Amino acid sequence: MYGSADVTEGTTRDSWTYLVLGVLSIALGTVGIFYAGLVTITSVLVFGAALVIGGLAQLFHAIRTRDVLSVPVHVPLGILEVVVGGVMLLHPIVTVLGLTLLLAAFFVASGLFRIVLAASVKFPAWGWSVASGLVSVLLGVLVFAEWPASSLWLLGLYVSVYLIVTGWAFCMFWALTRARPLPGPAIP
Repeated sequence: MYGSADVTEGTTRDSWTYLVLGVLSIALGTVGIFYAGLVTITSVLVFGAALVIGGLAQLFHAIRTRDVLSVPVHVPLGILEVVVGGVMLLHPIVTVLGLTLLLAAFFVASGLFRIVLAASVKFPAWGWSVASGLVSVLLGVLVFAEWPASSLWLLGLYVSVYLIVTGWAFCMFWALTRARPLPGPAIP
């Protein structure tokens, strides 16, 4: 385990890496917004390949170790990952269509849940949760209404926005480390 001095020193010493990661993430995300369709297909292919590789690694591990967890855990999960990843690689357009519908349903369901929970519990600032839920429901309905055309850009846009937000977080963390050293956690 690291002590607070180790964490603070390492974070401050290597803080430039946060700036580099941030700028690269922002740049990739910004470019990705203009090529959302390409980012959508690329994301599905990369994730599919990762599943196949991960599944093969689990199967290899199960065959090699032959322990108590191999047959009931690693073999079925490995097979599932290889099959799902293979389907994603062989049928990326169908995968994108399905994932878009799944995301739309998630937006509607999570938005309704937030609205009902916030309106019934009325915790502090519950109106913001209702507003967030309404936006989520509206987004889900719009994605459903524009499906299948929304499949072309939705996943790519989300990946791109995620990269931009993460990039800004890295840049802000870098700025914080430059302003003053970060305090490490208290270790008794």
